[in-house]
Amino acid sequence: MKKFIFLTIFLVLNLLMTACTNHNEKFNDFSLKGESTNWTGEMKVHTEERYDKKDKKSYYESSSKHTFVLEYKGDLEDLKSLRHLRYKYQGNAIGGNEERTFDKGSKEKRFVSSSSGNGAFETKSSVIEVTVEWDNKKETFTLKSTE
Repeated sequence: MKKFIFLTIFLVLNLLMTACTNHNEKFNDFSLKGESTNWTGEMKVHTEERYDKKDKKSYYESSSKHTFVLEYKGDLEDLKSLRHLRYKYQGNAIGGNEERTFDKGSKEKRFVSSSSGNGAFETKSSVIEVTVEWDNKKETFTLKSTE
């Protein structure tokens, strides 16, 4: 009977230890920042990676969410005559663009867009190129890690 109890405890502990080592989750949050003469940009990135090993098979899944913030460095008054704004950003794994038109100028100087997805994602060493076009002006700059 003592052998049975010992064996049962051993098997339960072994199962618990095996379960802990066959499952791994990794979360990462970071920002990439940059600026030009008239604009600042920041990309906030949240990534999740999951690894499971069950029944001699390995499972890997990754996902990311990113939020891009573009902000005009000048006064809001400067944007009262703004009629057209277009910006785009492109990294190794993510990219996006947005276009806005204004009848009476912009009432804000901060523009935010976000998205999420599975698969490849940006890392702290990524460099993201940003292009901003407003009315007849254009500026390009890069976002990089500040760490």
